[in-house]
Amino acid sequence: MFTFKDFGIKIEEATLKNGVPLLLLQKKGAPIHMEIKFASGSRFDPGGKEGLAHFVEHMITAGSKEFPSKDKLAVFIEQLGGIFGANTASDSITLRLEIAGKEDFAGAVLLAREMLTESLFQKKTVETERGAILKEIGDWASNPSKYVWELYSELFFQGTDVGRSNLGNTDSVSSISKEDLYSYYQDMLTSGRAVIAICGDIELDQVVAELEDGLPIPTSNKYIFEQALPVVRENSIKTHNYPKQEQVHLVVGFRTTSTKSLDEIPLNLLSTIFGGGRAAVLTKRLRYERGLVYGVGTSSQNFSNGGAWSVKTSTSKDKVQEVLDIICEEFARIAIGEVSNDELEFAKDKIIKSSRRQMQTSASWVHRHAYDLLVGNDMYFPEYLNAIAEAKVEDLVRVGKKYFKPGLWYLAVCGDVDESSIKVNF
Repeated sequence: MFTFKDFGIKIEEATLKNGVPLLLLQKKGAPIHMEIKFASGSRFDPGGKEGLAHFVEHMITAGSKEFPSKDKLAVFIEQLGGIFGANTASDSITLRLEIAGKEDFAGAVLLAREMLTESLFQKKTVETERGAILKEIGDWASNPSKYVWELYSELFFQGTDVGRSNLGNTDSVSSISKEDLYSYYQDMLTSGRAVIAICGDIELDQVVAELEDGLPIPTSNKYIFEQALPVVRENSIKTHNYPKQEQVHLVVGFRTTSTKSLDEIPLNLLSTIFGGGRAAVLTKRLRYERGLVYGVGTSSQNFSNGGAWSVKTSTSKDKVQEVLDIICEEFARIAIGEVSNDELEFAKDKIIKSSRRQMQTSASWVHRHAYDLLVGNDMYFPEYLNAIAEAKVEDLVRVGKKYFKPGLWYLAVCGDVDESSIKVNF
């Protein structure tokens, strides 16, 4: 049985006086990585203001009362040997800070306070960041390998708040006002939507004292994610045309379940078997045996109240149908439970043994636990490894029959192809 001790980690939990849950993964000799995560991502954007959460993320790192520009924020943290960053996902906005040691933790808290409670939202900066975001949207749309993931979200999660664009579009971003930004900042970056996860060589008493004294996140009621995201399939295929481009990028798969479901374990094992690296089934069939693709991978995405299992690859447009047919042959094998014990044991060994290589940094431990803390998934990483070790072929058979059903697939495609020319034979 795996424990945190096997990885040199001591885990401690607390609740700050403003109600924010805190998780400390103490690791002796390690630098300190902190993530402050809010249940305030793009799924909460108002209609017609898609991209608002992402825009707010840009603004919190654009300047504050004490550090009125990006470069001044950067100078402060880099003098401490640290870095900062932020990102927006469907469920969350995240602020990340990393420093070399606990003697500078107060400085990291000061920077977090400035960004989360003292951001300036100056008119000139708003317009500068708007321009940067519009360029980001253009860069994303011009790259079919990236943009196919935009289609994936819109298609797989159609009819839900998760299916809307994280970046927004030109019209929606252009319509966002300074007042929209500041209202979202005040209303959505609050204690009831927040969690804090930290890993490194620092004691809980110091962490709690510094955060309670130095980070006055506004208080609010606790936000709880809905239990189940609806599954909608009014459209099964979505394409975006890139004329005269030879390469076609595609994502094909099925809706599954949330990260709080035990089905996540066998779904992750299936992902490792079929598309988890150079030894995976689809890599062997599509690249090594046929030379149809350069790379292929699978993704088992499980979030607060939904999920999807998908295959992502690219090929020349004259080989799209052949690639899809081979992928569908493997879907059929999963659906009827034709997964061998040898394949399962390979996946177990890969996941468990690679964990020692992958979980070496403070950031890796925080990344692994911060989101689960936000959405209420109480399976910590050692427990996850134990569940992987205990999985049986019957578990893979069960989820295969449950989610990989003929006629319930989705297909997102970017390239010089027409929807009518594609057939998913499953």
